[in-house]
Amino acid sequence: MPPTKVKAKVATPLSPLAAPKPKPKPATPKSVSTPKAAASAASPKAKTKPAAAKAKPKTTTAPKIKQKTQGSAPAPSPHRAPTRPNVSTKLSPELLGPVDKVKQALSAQSAQRPLNTIIEKLPTLPPINKLAVVDSEICKALAKILRSELLGEFGHSCSLLVHIVAEDNPDAIYPILKEGLSRVLIERLDASKQDADEDTVIAIYDLSQGTTDEKIQLVEQRALPVLVRLLEHPNLTITNASIIALHNIILAGAQMSPDNEPHPFLDKMEDSGSLSRIFKLWTRKADEDSERTVASTLSILHRMKLLDDEFKPIIATVVAEVANGEDNEKSDALQALTYLTGVPENHKALLDANILQTIDQLFSSKPSNNVICNVFAFLTSLARAGVPTTKQAILQILPMAALDTWRKKEDEGKAAGDEDLIAVGNNAHALLLEMQK
Repeated sequence: MPPTKVKAKVATPLSPLAAPKPKPKPATPKSVSTPKAAASAASPKAKTKPAAAKAKPKTTTAPKIKQKTQGSAPAPSPHRAPTRPNVSTKLSPELLGPVDKVKQALSAQSAQRPLNTIIEKLPTLPPINKLAVVDSEICKALAKILRSELLGEFGHSCSLLVHIVAEDNPDAIYPILKEGLSRVLIERLDASKQDADEDTVIAIYDLSQGTTDEKIQLVEQRALPVLVRLLEHPNLTITNASIIALHNIILAGAQMSPDNEPHPFLDKMEDSGSLSRIFKLWTRKADEDSERTVASTLSILHRMKLLDDEFKPIIATVVAEVANGEDNEKSDALQALTYLTGVPENHKALLDANILQTIDQLFSSKPSNNVICNVFAFLTSLARAGVPTTKQAILQILPMAALDTWRKKEDEGKAAGDEDLIAVGNNAHALLLEMQK
């Protein structure tokens, strides 16, 4: 995608961002045993270099957005308040004064200059020093000031601070949530309507990279309806960051709940019209990456639910990724499709999209062990929930004898000490047992 040039705002230390390049990562279904070395996509990362306050406006482009590994889905557990392991932090000397001034400030005007100083110095510091800033209770002071001036330039600076501190620094997310700065940034987005600025959306996106419990905290702070509304924004950076943040949060909802139950957010989102608004972004065809993110998000939401006819075209998007993506993208796509297999009524749409023919061709392309594991996990889930005709269709591309050969990879892996082969064999064995029922 050609870089998007945006004029920087004067009087605030910000460089503009180019449109993100999202490549979502659904959680690995619980039945999957994935190789340790498996490559996987992550959530997008937008990088900024703060400029001095009141500096001459610059135009820059952001690096390509990367994705952070999501890994296998943890066992579902009741939601609990976010926590963080004890980490000893200490403010660097050059930040002591500015941080104290922000905490003592009574208005945005008095807090702006020391906050700019902090933002200018933070990018050169290691993550532990950035963590020390949010551990200083500065977020509580910023939230209090920002609530009285939601739409001013001060909110822009608060957003940039969150981005610089939280990017690639997951321990920093907890105090930002705990002290309410995230809630006020969400309120800022809600109040701004179509005037939402990229930096606040990017900040919320950064916060959506946390633990499952931290992502659910964003739900409690009403991030979902705000992010859904932003999908209709004309700015591609804002829509892409919003759909990826939505994807991350919705994935957390799936991870915190049993995989044999419908998604906990589905009913409310369906009643509010959010599903159609998410799908509308797919119909815009503005960006291939956002199309894939929409397809993955809707797939996760429809766990154990019939996919409405309106949304069934997303399946072709995901199947195309299985056919044409890089190995990690193939795995992501297979995982997304696995969410749709729990309801037999979805199987016809999956088969009509030629997923089995695509998998048949995939085996001849020598994919990675991680891709093979996800193929077997998808087929196992399809066979478990399917009817006899589904199993017959699977046998046409993978006869029992061939499947038994794959099962023996487990023994080969144990003999060689190869955990990747053991994982392949385990997943093949699970499919073999399901096909024998």
